[in-house]
Amino acid sequence: MLGPNVSVFWCGRIGPRIIRRKEVNIFKWLFGSKTPDVPSWTRNANGNFMKLASTYRITVFKSDQSGKEYWKFCYSIIEESGFDEDDPFYSDHYFSELDARDEADAFEAGQPLTKPTLQAEKSKKIRDQLDQRLDQQEVKFQELVAKIERARSAKTLTIKRIENLKKEANSRILQANNLAIQAIEHGTPSQDRRAGALDKKHKTLWPMIDSLPTPAP
Repeated sequence: MLGPNVSVFWCGRIGPRIIRRKEVNIFKWLFGSKTPDVPSWTRNANGNFMKLASTYRITVFKSDQSGKEYWKFCYSIIEESGFDEDDPFYSDHYFSELDARDEADAFEAGQPLTKPTLQAEKSKKIRDQLDQRLDQQEVKFQELVAKIERARSAKTLTIKRIENLKKEANSRILQANNLAIQAIEHGTPSQDRRAGALDKKHKTLWPMIDSLPTPAP
């Protein structure tokens, strides 16, 4: 999933779909009452809801996650060969078959997708916890900087002490980078900026450690 202000509608091969909708409008303008095929929902052999037009196919199907039942839809362009495209658009996981079907209708009409999804729910949970996790990461960063400065002023600096600092720095850098990625995908713009700045700041840990005095053998 992307950030909270990015709709899933804009993912996937959306360009060709917009072109096809424009072609439909041109068709209506040229031929008036003659309109292209507008399919209705039917059940396929597997019992799934399906719409089949001359240029595309939409299928609603069950998709279990962690033992729970969810529903998705697939929008596939039918190529000139008669086969479905290799990379169709798959929606997120909806909480009911009806929601998935309604969202497929919206997608077909070129409208945004608005129904709640499993991915959106997870994204909100991550977003709600992100500020607290960034606060905690900032505290850990300052604690490690303090350790590095204490090592700098120590009378005797051992190789073992530097190795421990490097291990902790690696761990903190990975944590900050992970938070930055989560902020990009799930966070608000302000969380994204804050996490990016914190990630950048963590990259100064290694130069700090490398600038320590030469340890005693």
